Amino acid sequence: MGKHNKGLKPASLLSSDLLKKPLEAPNSDSQTPIFSFRYVHKAYCGCQATGANHAKVWDRIERNSELTWEEIKKLPRFNGGAEPIKKIKKPLPEGVTPEVKLLSFHTNANFARIIGYRAERTFYILWVDCDGDVYDH
Repeated sequence: MGKHNKGLKPASLLSSDLLKKPLEAPNSDSQTPIFSFRYVHKAYCGCQATGANHAKVWDRIERNSELTWEEIKKLPRFNGGAEPIKKIKKPLPEGVTPEVKLLSFHTNANFARIIGYRAERTFYILWVDCDGDVYDH
């Protein structure tokens, strides 16, 4: 049997920069979004969207998932950008507090809106509003 250095770390690890400074979280603006349905309000779920609205909802999610948050921020609100929502007409889903800053993604100027909030990289979808009755436009 060979010799074992129990409890000793290789010299390369001891002198590594990883051990000298804490890991930093990446800036979420430079990352692509993750879309979550964890808090979606069931009465306003994407499943309720049909036909053209259904396709537009999924198309917007797919297109925005390929962009970084920084790129999304630069887009016009009717072309993939996010619109801040100040006041909603529906109660927040369970588990979501009133302090959250709501955003709306227009799927097209005349179609459904994807409404939710951003926490770091993740966009939590709360409503897919096909009727335009979650907030005043």
